[in-house]
Amino acid sequence: MRSSRRLVATAVISAASALVLLGCTAATDTRSETSAPPRTPTAEASAAPSPSATIDIPTEPVAGEIASAVSDRLSTPSSSSSVAGPGIMVADRPFSIEGECLGTRADYSLTTADPADAGRVLVEGTIECGAPMTSSVGSTAGYAGVVQLSFTDTDGIDRAWLRVVQP
Repeated sequence: MRSSRRLVATAVISAASALVLLGCTAATDTRSETSAPPRTPTAEASAAPSPSATIDIPTEPVAGEIASAVSDRLSTPSSSSSVAGPGIMVADRPFSIEGECLGTRADYSLTTADPADAGRVLVEGTIECGAPMTSSVGSTAGYAGVVQLSFTDTDGIDRAWLRVVQP
């Protein structure tokens, strides 16, 4: 009786092993049948900046700077930051947003950072990569205080910086 149970157990294990092997073989064969041929570079892919291309990311604030943001996927490890300050927004005074990026484009948002009014969007925009950007903006409709500049979509960039300057 004991030897017949062993034979049954051995047969079940052998059958299960065979099914597993057949399953793995079928999955491998299916993938090789559906794999796409190697892609050739297109004009668009060739025009994209290489990882060795670079832009200079400012390391020190400029006069009148009130917020900045950096996204850098090319550094190891990749990094991003958003700094409120060193200055604060003065109500009803014009300001500009300056920046540069490597890639295609990135979206950004300037929001209030004062705890009493945190998170209210003052300005949203897009930076197109390829050339430095300066965008003159009117005023903040009466807001005075700390602001935060953030990238809201970085899928199209490898490296970028932005800053808000209010003279």
